[in-house]
Amino acid sequence: MYGGPISNFAKLKPERFIEFHKEFDGEGNWWSVCNQCGGQCEQHAIGSLIPGEKKFIAEWLKTPVTEFENLYLDRIATPLGDIDVLKMAVNCRFLGSSFRCRIKPVKVVLCDVYPIAFEVIRDRVNFFLDPECPLSKVPQAIDYFNKIGIPALKKLNAPVEWYRAVALYDRFSYDYEKIQRERQDINNYEAFTLEQILAARV
Repeated sequence: MYGGPISNFAKLKPERFIEFHKEFDGEGNWWSVCNQCGGQCEQHAIGSLIPGEKKFIAEWLKTPVTEFENLYLDRIATPLGDIDVLKMAVNCRFLGSSFRCRIKPVKVVLCDVYPIAFEVIRDRVNFFLDPECPLSKVPQAIDYFNKIGIPALKKLNAPVEWYRAVALYDRFSYDYEKIQRERQDINNYEAFTLEQILAARV
């Protein structure tokens, strides 16, 4: 299996995540839109953790990192390095019945900022609103994500190489049931190759 240790990507310090969550709240006042949508992004997208975010969330939960990995995470081995992701199973273990996150104060950044999406062009990360998300048609949400969300994400300053690796799979939707059939144990921190993940695209 290719890929490299997650430590290849520079880890962000906890203070950066704390500051981000003070500045930005992705749930806002438009959650009824997500409820009507049925949380499609939660059911078919992969939630990638920024380097350093795993430790930050595990400490907030007062859970040892190894236990946190087994309960909530998998990893994807890409040619650019390994990426921590939320467990690739039907229904996120942090997701409530009304599509609200149960760990809202430390919600995974890329989940929190959606519909902000990104592309990497040369050595620059460009952020934009995903037109597929219903929130991208709500003026209040558009204004908030553009004026508060994108600047907060830029200020967080995650490594460009990490974004480049995530971009290899991030723009697609996935059949989690197909991924589950490939795994050995739902309660293990399991590694998947990029090819395995891309084979489950829908």
